Amino acid sequence: MSASHTSRSESVSASAGREERGGAGVGPQRTQWFQLGIICVASFVVWAGFGAILPYLPVFLQEQAHASVWLIGVIAAAYYVGSFAFSALFGRLSDSIGRKPVIVAGIAFFGLAQLLFISSTQPAWFVFFRFLEGVGAAAVIRVDANVGYSIEETARFFERTQALAIEFVEQPVPREAFDQIRTLRPAWRRRIAADESLHDERDALALSDVTEPACGIFNIKLMKCGGIRPALRIATIAETAGVALMWGCMDESRISIAAALHAAFASPATRYLDLDGSLDLARDVVFGGFTLEGGVLRTTDTPGLGVRAI
Repeated sequence: MSASHTSRSESVSASAGREERGGAGVGPQRTQWFQLGIICVASFVVWAGFGAILPYLPVFLQEQAHASVWLIGVIAAAYYVGSFAFSALFGRLSDSIGRKPVIVAGIAFFGLAQLLFISSTQPAWFVFFRFLEGVGAAAVIRVDANVGYSIEETARFFERTQALAIEFVEQPVPREAFDQIRTLRPAWRRRIAADESLHDERDALALSDVTEPACGIFNIKLMKCGGIRPALRIATIAETAGVALMWGCMDESRISIAAALHAAFASPATRYLDLDGSLDLARDVVFGGFTLEGGVLRTTDTPGLGVRAI
C-alpha cells in the first residue's frame, strides 16, 4: 500500500485540523464560537425536521403520492444511495478546504432538500429529493467527546444524532468506565474510537476481544504508547481483529510526526490520519520528514525519517 495512495484516499487533513484551531490575527476564539454556533443551529434544524417527518413519512407518501409499499422502500433507500455516492467526494473536499465549510454546507443542503421533499406530490420528485437529503448527509461529522460523557449520555447522543452523518465518536467516556461501552448496541460500538483507553498492547487485546469488542477504531499515538515498535504491535492486533486505525499526535516535532506517518503507512488497518501537531509549533528543531500538499500528507524519499536539523 503506497504512502501517496493511502494519504490521498484515507487521511484526515492535517491542514484542516490546523484551520479549525483558527489562524493568528483573525480572532480565533470568536471565529470558532461563531462557526460552532452555526453548526449547532443547523444541526438542531435538521434534527427537528427529521424527527417531525420520519414517523409520518409512510402515511404522508400514501396520502400525497398514493405510493405503494415498494415505492416507499425505494424512496427510503434513495437517501442511503445519495449518502454512499457522495461520501468519498465530500471527504476529499473537506481535506482541501476544511471540514467546517463542508459540514455546514451539507447540513444546509440537507435541510433544503427536506423542505422540497414535503412540498412535492409527485413520486419521482420524492425519490429525487430523498436522494438529495442523502447527498447533504454525506458531509460526514466526526466527534471527539474527550471523556466528557457518561455511558447514559453516550447512548442518548447516538440516539439523538441518528439524522446526522456521524462517522465516529472518539473516547466518549473516561478510561476507567470504557468497559461499560460493551453495554451499547454493536452498531454504535463499531463507530467508537478508543484514545485515552488505549495505551499499550494489553489494552488493545482487551478492547478488541472477539467475543464482545468494545470499539471499532483505535487511535494510536506514539507519545502515548511509547514509540514506533509498540505502536506497530498495537497495529498488528488491530489488523488481526478487524479494527480500523487512526494515527493521532500531541503538539510535537516533525520528528515524531514523520515517525507516526511511516508507521501508519506500514499498516493495512490504517484508515485515518490526525497528524497535525507540528503545525501548532512556533518553531521546530528540524525540517522535512513529510510533505503536506492540498490536505494530503506524504512521506519523502529521503533516507530514514527524512528530517534534517535546522
